Amino acid sequence: EIYTLSLHDALPISIVRGLDAMGIKRSAYNLRINDSEMLDLLLSEYLDLDAVQTSLMARLLAQKRTLAPDKFRDRAIDIVGLSHSSEVLQKLSKLLTARSAEDLPEVIRHSECYVNLVALYERLERLGIDNVILDITLAHPEYTGGIIFDFTEADAMHSALLYKGGRYVNNDLQSSVGGQSDMSNIIELLARHTGMRHRSEEHTSELQSPIVIS
Repeated sequence: EIYTLSLHDALPISIVRGLDAMGIKRSAYNLRINDSEMLDLLLSEYLDLDAVQTSLMARLLAQKRTLAPDKFRDRAIDIVGLSHSSEVLQKLSKLLTARSAEDLPEVIRHSECYVNLVALYERLERLGIDNVILDITLAHPEYTGGIIFDFTEADAMHSALLYKGGRYVNNDLQSSVGGQSDMSNIIELLARHTGMRHRSEEHTSELQSPIVIS
């Protein structure tokens, strides 16, 4: 079946195909996805935060991996206030365990960004790409215009970043999609899973960085 790929689809899919060509099995890495516009909706409409709280909470979520659980909880309470913290923390916990669009609350399902996310999941699935994880803490500062994604090793002992990308607004205020690879980590992953390093050199053109799609 033939269908047209959007900007949201094209770059992650091209990266998967490049990794396929290098001989890296899809089970060796995960594709994590987030959307900054959708996150703002979740924080404002589901958690019922105001504009300032939404901005602060988004920054806190981006820092979550570097914080101890109790430190993260304390900072979240500081943002929302003690009187509202119980309900907000309960809802936030549900968001943090969401791993696909189907796990997200009904309140945002009318939004264009949610519809686009569902469509992206469906297209990836139809191409046999099923190692996709929704992660609302995923953030890369250079990608602030909506969709954000990265590829990381599935092995918890390594978890190296292989590729990151997303939508951003350039100096002309035009929206683009771009990304950047870490070939050293990709080569190390290839070596661990195939025992070969030279094959990566044959396919670096498929994953060269930066890639920009306007």
